[in-house]
Amino acid sequence: MAREKGVDFILAVGGGSVIDCVKIVSVQAKTDRDVWEMEFSDREFPTEGIPMGAVVTIFGTEALEASPDRRGGPRVMVSWRGGSSRRGESPYLS
Repeated sequence: MAREKGVDFILAVGGGSVIDCVKIVSVQAKTDRDVWEMEFSDREFPTEGIPMGAVVTIFGTEALEASPDRRGGPRVMVSWRGGSSRRGESPYLS
């Protein structure tokens, strides 16, 4: 369907399963071969696909923690790869 409609970008909105499905749709739209057979039978991997992006809607461990501070106001902690993190108040949490 993506090939027939001339889709030029696919946006995944969700968690890991949604993102994985979009990856398959992206590469399958660019080849007539079965992607499953390419990878698991022929040990070949697709080299092109429709450009894609993802809006991740899941929380991972310490990816985002929202909890009240001592004064009862909302606080946010974001952990970045590399171990550093920032903690602060957010007007968007109540």
